Amino acid sequence: MRPTICVLLLTWSSVLGLPSCGGETKPNVILIVVDTLRSDRLGCYGYPRATSPELDELAKEGVLFEECVSQAPWTLQSMPSMLAGRYLTQNRNWPDRRHVLLAEHFQRAGYATIGASANDLLSAEMEYARGFDDYDSSNLDDEVDKPCDVLVKDLLPKLDALRARKKDAPVFLYLQPFDPHFPFLEHHEFDAQLPTDETEPVKPEGWQSEEIVRRGAPAPANDPGWANELVGLRHQRGLYDQEVRFTDQALGTLLEELEKRGLLDDAVVAIVSDHGEGLWEHVNKAGDEKLATLPPNGFFFAGHAHHVYEEAIRTPFVLFGRGVPKGERFTAPVENVDLFPTLCALAGLAPPKDANGKSVLDGRDLTRLFGGKKEGPSDWREHTFAFMPHVATVRERSSGLKLVLPTCSYRAPEDGVRGGLFDLVHDPDERVDLLSARPAEVARLSRVLQAAIDAHPTQHTWNWPKPPKIHQGLHGGGYVGVGDSDGPIRPPPDPRVICD
Repeated sequence: MRPTICVLLLTWSSVLGLPSCGGETKPNVILIVVDTLRSDRLGCYGYPRATSPELDELAKEGVLFEECVSQAPWTLQSMPSMLAGRYLTQNRNWPDRRHVLLAEHFQRAGYATIGASANDLLSAEMEYARGFDDYDSSNLDDEVDKPCDVLVKDLLPKLDALRARKKDAPVFLYLQPFDPHFPFLEHHEFDAQLPTDETEPVKPEGWQSEEIVRRGAPAPANDPGWANELVGLRHQRGLYDQEVRFTDQALGTLLEELEKRGLLDDAVVAIVSDHGEGLWEHVNKAGDEKLATLPPNGFFFAGHAHHVYEEAIRTPFVLFGRGVPKGERFTAPVENVDLFPTLCALAGLAPPKDANGKSVLDGRDLTRLFGGKKEGPSDWREHTFAFMPHVATVRERSSGLKLVLPTCSYRAPEDGVRGGLFDLVHDPDERVDLLSARPAEVARLSRVLQAAIDAHPTQHTWNWPKPPKIHQGLHGGGYVGVGDSDGPIRPPPDPRVICD
């Protein structure tokens, strides 16, 4: 760890573990949302490769939540949910203007607010500048997303200028790097530390070979068994590791620079992600006829947005700073909607409320876990949820079961959306579908999932005219055919999972 980070942690250690965030001064709040970051590719979450030395050290000085679920497996649904602290149960491509966003709430509380995103989908045109004194979602050019080190470099002078204008205000800073989003870039400076051919294989070993031989296209004569092609997929998985390491290094630089400016002397820092990433661990959702024509790179699914397997919705959630215990790990299930109320609690702010004085947030204040049982109090949540217009899932804590169901608009075989029931305790890789074997559990969890959908009605943006920026972002990010319709006006998807 670099010396400045050591100084940073020593500074924090004097203020960690305070019972409340009361007092005359408000802490600075630093929110880092690492786009497309899986928790299981970080050392602090058990990954054996050195992808995240900076974040690992910081996690040791704060709180790590071992079981965090993103509310959606892609940015367009995940970020409106996270930044508003609310569940979404309909297609929603930008924040609802009726919802107070995180930056807006802190700005109204007197914070100087600054944000920067390298994701085209999070532009000011898409409503994401709301609440920011300074917000930048520009990229290097129309084709090249701004890498994390450049994002940090560009942010710092703007931060200095904002602080000069608002000398006495605490700072709310939001940063969303696009790395390690696909396409995965080479970072040869990490070849010695993270050789791409030594990355973790898809588990269980041999599963990919067996599946492609059983259901995929015939192997070419010069590559029987598709061995060379599978090596290529492993190389891509290794590039993802290098992208995570590159991002980790840039975030270490950011924290050093914030420490030099005194912004971490009394701060709350949160590190989360909008969603994870598929790295060829599951078979494509295409039908059997189509699968029989596909080579490994198409037969196995990479990316996100199309499914709710664990690699797409399990994300990191780390907190450290003022009011945060030191070196704690919690097994209680948490969700990205919990970010908003938790940052409010750590900053000493009341959450947004309705006309009756009740919080409008769906998330839970995670400071309730501090000082109590790490698995959560007796009234902690039993279920966690993730939604997309075509598929929804519920994970049950006590049984370890996870139910995945297509929504009522996507039940036809040609839609390629299939349900499943998985025992995450005994089958964490989601290889054995128990949907047919355990109908009573399917029926019970279907009712739980339907109740969650009914309890959180969402205004959709289906068929609404898209701002030009979203077309550029969708196609540039490879999201062709995902999201609401660009063609003839159609009825919005039916979000229910129990159909008439």
